[in-house]
Amino acid sequence: MSGIVGRSSSVSGMISDGSPIMGELYQFTSPTVGSGNILGTQMALATGTSRAYGPPASRSLGMSLGTSGTADGVFTFPTMGIYHILATVNIYATNSNHSRYNHVNFNIGSANNSSTIIGQFSGWTASADNTHTEVVGQCFVYIDDLTNKKFHMSTSFEEGSGVRTWVSDGQNHGCVFFMRMSDL
Repeated sequence: MSGIVGRSSSVSGMISDGSPIMGELYQFTSPTVGSGNILGTQMALATGTSRAYGPPASRSLGMSLGTSGTADGVFTFPTMGIYHILATVNIYATNSNHSRYNHVNFNIGSANNSSTIIGQFSGWTASADNTHTEVVGQCFVYIDDLTNKKFHMSTSFEEGSGVRTWVSDGQNHGCVFFMRMSDL
């Protein structure tokens, strides 16, 4: 099976030579200040806004965000399979402290307080106010247990509250994309 979710001009479409590969895009809607979990209240499904266009509803994965009705930032996969996860996060330093490490962590576990880091992606900000860096991370995950293999992201910043994820009105400064690649 091969294929990609694609775009043709401003019209959503599927490009595939077999069974469709479905995806889902979440965009950041508010910042995470300092180190911590990126919460569900800070993300929204991108279905065609001024900032980001996700796959059409007919090609959506059906991921659920938050466990037990909470906005803890934990993504539950809809079915077992192999998934590709891609995240782009804009990191913003509000002060002139040099931040040597700004990590975006990918975590797998049953909750955001009981998980294992499966990937850590880093960038740094210079010694000047209002500096930005972009952190991009991606991985493949093998989901064979829908209860204990859920996904969430967290941040760890050297400069604490002087560094945050960046979100600005009308612009997409961060997102996470899930694509189901195949069955197990």
